[in-house]
This record gives sequence, structure tokens and C-alpha cells, in this order.
Amino acid sequence: MLNRLVAISLFAAFPNVLLANTSPAPYEAPSTIVRDDIHYAVEADGTYVVEEIETDKINSDQGVKSRAQISLSYSTSLQSLDILEAYTTTKDGRRIDVASDKILLQESAVSRYAPTFDDTKVKVIVFPSVEVGATVTLHYKKKQNKPIFPGQFSMIEVFSKNTEIQSEQLTLTAPKSLALGIDAQGVEGGEVASDDSAHKTWRWHIENAHASTPQAIAVSASDYSPHVA
Repeated sequence: MLNRLVAISLFAAFPNVLLANTSPAPYEAPSTIVRDDIHYAVEADGTYVVEEIETDKINSDQGVKSRAQISLSYSTSLQSLDILEAYTTTKDGRRIDVASDKILLQESAVSRYAPTFDDTKVKVIVFPSVEVGATVTLHYKKKQNKPIFPGQFSMIEVFSKNTEIQSEQLTLTAPKSLALGIDAQGVEGGEVASDDSAHKTWRWHIENAHASTPQAIAVSASDYSPHVA
């Protein structure tokens, strides 16, 4: 009883101090998407090309670990993947390109154990001189050379609420003859005017989105984040 009375007395005397000590520190995302432009060009048969250029700023040691290497997967029987540019920009503004021998081709975890049933490969881009305050830029092009279902196209792009975004834009161009059902949630934009009589164009964007603090016990951020599908 005496211990409980002492604890209550301390709280009554110093409530602000006790509350201040339990306040969580403001959340800082490990990295910030400075710019991300994604463009899908779809054909009537369901094949497509997606080209993306993304620049991320490193905010913390965790960001160094997560962005020093970036992995992109693709199916060798259905797709091709080309790395067009990859480089680090240091804090003092120097550009350091990724050397060709630092773009590694690996088997996926699945194909490593069951190569007969999976042809997925992974290109791992290893960036040089990644540190807090630097940025990494990746520009690649992926081609869907053979559709999974002829005449059908599908994709999903998620803009994670756990990521700080300065500017992110998604553009989709497809033939008017290809009927598309589009679900866009939490993003600005939609179909845009075009002089192309054979194609439609859609464009969505997010600007200056602050990162939400990740929760220890929560569903995947992709389940509640802005998306286009």
C-alpha cells in the first residue's frame, strides 16, 4: 500500500515530467521518395512496357540498409528487364554510377529450389557510397513480351502510407479497344485529354505525403494505402 501511495504522490507532483518521458519520438521514414515516374504503355494483345525512374533520399541507417541494394524480379519466358541508369548522388552533389559488375543476376528463392517450375530471375543493383543524406536513382524498363492471358492486362501500383513521398506520378496508356476496369483510391487524377484517336491516357499523382508510423501488429500497408489497380 505504501508503494502505491508513493507512486500516486509522485504522479500528482510531477505529472508533466512523467507524461513527457512516455511520449514517443516523431517517426522519420528511413527514406523519402523524392521523385518517382512510372509509365505503362499497353498493347491490345495484353503485352506492355513499364518504364520507371525513381530517386530516393536516405534519411537514416535503416534507409542505408534498405536502399543500398534494390532487387527487381522478372520472368525470363514472359518478360525482359533492362537497367537504363543507376547511380548514387552523394551529399556534396557527386554522381557515382553503378558499375556494370554491380548489377547482379540471381535466381529467385523459388527457382533456386524448384528450377523446373519457376523461371523467375532477380537483378540486384548494388549502389556505391550510400549514406545518410545521399540519394539513389534507378531507371529501368520492363517488357511483358508474352501476356499471361492473351488480350488481358492487369497491374497494381501501391503508394505506401509508411513511405514519405515528395512526388510520385503514374501514367497509363492503352488502346481504346482494350476495355479496362480501373480502381484508383487515395490519388489525384484520372483520364486526361489526348490527341491520339486510338489510345486513352490516364495519369495519377501524389504530392508531399507524410509517412505514417508503422504499427507492430497491423495488416500490410498495401491493404490500406493509396493505389491504382
